[in-house]
Amino acid sequence: MKSIFLVFFLFTGTIFAQEHASNNIDPHSCSHGDNEIIPTKEEISVAKKELQRKCQEKDAKSCYGLGMIYKRVDKNYDLATRYFLKACNLKNQEGCFYYSLSIEKNNYSKSKGILESACQKGSTKSCRRLGGYFKKEKKNKDTKRVYSIACEKRDLKACHELALLQEGLSNQILALLDNCSIGHDFSCRLSEVLRKKELNNESK
Repeated sequence: MKSIFLVFFLFTGTIFAQEHASNNIDPHSCSHGDNEIIPTKEEISVAKKELQRKCQEKDAKSCYGLGMIYKRVDKNYDLATRYFLKACNLKNQEGCFYYSLSIEKNNYSKSKGILESACQKGSTKSCRRLGGYFKKEKKNKDTKRVYSIACEKRDLKACHELALLQEGLSNQILALLDNCSIGHDFSCRLSEVLRKKELNNESK
């Protein structure tokens, strides 16, 4: 029987399609609405089985995808945490990020340690999350360090936060304008606000 298994990571914008036989089916044929894929319950069930099989074979992305389904569809947070941990142990940094969130309330220190490791291995969202922690703890040096790591990888949100850590209003504006020039709209808007503030200060 010709079939297609849509193995998708919900809410991540990534779809994995595994086709059998010569059936040339468009994996986006399950789309409804404006370019949004809305899987049916049957499709989710099929995807879960396929992801479980692949996860058991130590496919890190499948473990992560399964965790996302349990988190955002089934609302089974214990199972989600379990599969995020499996993904993380298989060196999937997205899995590490979501595992750290899962244990944040009960083990803040461990959560931070996981984020630090994931940040160093290229997860920019882990760097940003960690930067938020350090910012609250008023650890400015560490805040700049992790935002810089993410910014160097073209994470514009991190670059925006890093801009606001520059000393002096003029330096902040210049950094925001740099970020604005490469496409971060909020940096554009905020640079205008700060520029008006700077002009008001100069007129006093």
